[in-house]
Amino acid sequence: MRLPWFFPGLALLFGLLLGVFSSPTWAKNPETAKASDSAPLVLGSLTQKEQVSGCGCYIQDLAASKKEGSNSYLFFSPDNADPAWIHLNGKDVQVELKKGPTGMFAKKVGDNIHREYRGNGISLNLDLTATKVCEAHAEGCEYNQYDATLEVKQGKSQTQVQGKGSCGC
Repeated sequence: MRLPWFFPGLALLFGLLLGVFSSPTWAKNPETAKASDSAPLVLGSLTQKEQVSGCGCYIQDLAASKKEGSNSYLFFSPDNADPAWIHLNGKDVQVELKKGPTGMFAKKVGDNIHREYRGNGISLNLDLTATKVCEAHAEGCEYNQYDATLEVKQGKSQTQVQGKGSCGC
């Protein structure tokens, strides 16, 4: 049996189209492609420094906390309230408080504060343990200091970072 004259051309065209549209380079639009559910999460330093000022809760990773005068922050919550900011996978991201106390002022050293934030497909658990606490009505003492654990989840990926921080003015 003899094939029609155009059949080999159609087979070649079909093969080319299949190769082009199954290629990850051509099939995925980088503007709309989402990060893989299992891609590693990287928590970094906030880049929008104008948002990170005034009274609030500031948390640094352990390395940055050892550098005098460092303004490299993993987490910032203005006036110890909502919303909070983290820098995840190269972007500053806003998250909203979903569970936990509205203030972050421990009454004594060793007190623990747990807060849960959500937003933009991100889940953030923040655990603070007070390491320095202002005495009631102590003049000149405007902030408490904390050891911090930030646990971030997005899809099936998660990361945990230890840090140090302060909350107050």
